[in-house]
Amino acid sequence: MMAFIQREKSARAQAMSPLQRLLAGPRLFDAFLKRHALLIKHLQPDATEQQVREQLMQRVAQIHAKDRPDEHA
Repeated sequence: MMAFIQREKSARAQAMSPLQRLLAGPRLFDAFLKRHALLIKHLQPDATEQQVREQLMQRVAQIHAKDRPDEHA
């Protein structure tokens, strides 16, 4: 099932124009932020909006750090 979904996503991306792909990036990132904020709020229902934002930014930083090679190694 996952392979099918990945092929579908790939086919949709290939059908897009370069401009559509460029514009899709920010939309996908915005959707990612919204989904993760909802997840944090679900896991910690008593968290304030500020706490949700802080945890969300921590998660983004962790993901970003994993995607970057260690420059100090």
